[in-house]
Amino acid sequence: MAISNIRDMSNADFGTLDSTKHKHMIVYDATSDTFVIRDMDTVLSSDQVLDGDLPDDFVDQIEEELDVNDMTITSVDGGSF
Repeated sequence: MAISNIRDMSNADFGTLDSTKHKHMIVYDATSDTFVIRDMDTVLSSDQVLDGDLPDDFVDQIEEELDVNDMTITSVDGGSF
């Protein structure tokens, strides 16, 4: 069965989704084996990101697993600035 709403995933623990979750992102928590919401500043301020050099094995894995030719993007909302 396809999931049409990410909240309906059985391994997601997002808590209450309201304005307090603004500027948060979904990450996988291997300890609890669930997808959770984390503050973007906390996630993106890790040493691996701040030093400007992502680990090669991470980049290799992303390149292997994501194929943009298989993606169908009908609409992109860039937010407001």
